[in-house]
Amino acid sequence: MKKNIFVIGLDDFHLAQLQELKRSSEYRFHPFLSYEEVKRVERFPVLELLHYAEQLLVEFDDNVDAVIGFWDFPVSTVLPLIQRQFGLTGPSLISVLKCEHKYWSRLVQKEVISELIPPFEQINPFQDNVIPQCSLNYPFWLKPVKSVLSHLGFLIHDRNEFEKSLELIKENIGRYAEPFNVILGKAQLPESISQVDGYYCIAEGLISQGRQCTY
Repeated sequence: MKKNIFVIGLDDFHLAQLQELKRSSEYRFHPFLSYEEVKRVERFPVLELLHYAEQLLVEFDDNVDAVIGFWDFPVSTVLPLIQRQFGLTGPSLISVLKCEHKYWSRLVQKEVISELIPPFEQINPFQDNVIPQCSLNYPFWLKPVKSVLSHLGFLIHDRNEFEKSLELIKENIGRYAEPFNVILGKAQLPESISQVDGYYCIAEGLISQGRQCTY
């Protein structure tokens, strides 16, 4: 009997990759919304995606063996919720959020490799007099705690750039912050993170100075 695997945002490119897997003949891949419906949208439909998943999978007349996805937010963050609801294998929501939430991720990294990460701190762009409260030296990066493809990420060289970047962030951060907060609201967050929601930013020093190597 073939296993039924639902793929959020399945497109032709990734379907071809799945069909090249060993024993792919043992799997039946089901499209679960299109790429355009989950990524190319002005507003990310997190709640709608979760409701659609529940309806689709409950009404499916065979076993549901897996739900997977290739894309980043919002696919990467709704997957743990769907997998948990239907008892499917996958990472926990907390483990995913520790990777997706930039400030939380830095806190975790600081616990284990503190000597290898840049200085960083949380920034509330809507707070009064936030610039004098930032202790990092210029230049540094300023970015929302949740974004994709460096959206609203700025390299800050001076106070003037800091001020202009904060204005742009305040005007546009809601596109990711609002749906990300929906996901955060479904997790038991530690006290150090519970107030640092999707409308916050992280400021962090540069890691591109000096010599670097990859291997």
